[in-house]
Amino acid sequence: MVQKNASGDIYFKLTYWGPSRGGKTTSVDVLYQICTKNRKEIFPTSNFTKIAMASGSTLFFDRGVFKIGRNQGVYFQVYTVAGQPRFRDLRKVVWRGTDGVVFVADSDPVRWEENVASLDELLSIVGAEGKKLIEEIPMVVQLNKRDLPDAIPEEKMVNLLKERDLLYPPGHRLFAWNPKIYPTIAIKGIKVYEAFAEASRRILLYYLHGNGRAPQYG
Repeated sequence: MVQKNASGDIYFKLTYWGPSRGGKTTSVDVLYQICTKNRKEIFPTSNFTKIAMASGSTLFFDRGVFKIGRNQGVYFQVYTVAGQPRFRDLRKVVWRGTDGVVFVADSDPVRWEENVASLDELLSIVGAEGKKLIEEIPMVVQLNKRDLPDAIPEEKMVNLLKERDLLYPPGHRLFAWNPKIYPTIAIKGIKVYEAFAEASRRILLYYLHGNGRAPQYG
C-alpha cells in the first residue's frame, strides 16, 4: 500500500517471496552491495536488517529501504519473507500492503515442488483466485541458482506461470505486464539488480499511470 508522509515523500513496498533457501535474502543483501558500490540510481538509505536463524535462513523477515535518486521523495521498502512452511501466518502479515513482488524460485530440480507450493500460497494469500497479481500487483520472477549443473529449464517456470493464469497471450490488455523471468545467480549478483529495477519500474508505472492498476499500454 502506497504511503505518504507529511513531507510528501512516497513509500512503496516491494516483497521478495519464494521457498526457503531459494535466495531471497542473498538477493537483497547483494543488491545493497551493488547499489552502494556502483552508484546506481536506486540506492539504499539504511542498513539491511536481517533476522536469521543459526542456519542462516530468515526467521521473521528482512527489511531494507531504497531511494530513487532523481525523484527525491520516492522510496522502496523492501521485505523478504521467511520461506519455511511453519511461517505461513507471518508471511500473511508481511505481505499486507505490498505494491509489487519479486518471486524468487529455486533452480534445483529437487526443490521444484517447493517453488510450486510457494507460488500457490502466494496466490491464496493475494485472494480473488490470485487475480490481483498482474492486474493490481506487478510481479517479476528471479529463477535463481542458474549455475547449478542440473538447473531446471526456464520453460518449466514459464509453464507453471501459464498453468496458474499468470501469463497472458498477445493481444490481451495485460500482455505487456506478464512477469518477466530473470535467470539469476544471486550469490554472484548476476541479474539481481535488473530484476529489482524492473519490479520498481512497474510499481511506479502502476501508480503514476494506472491508479494502482496495470496501465492500459505497454
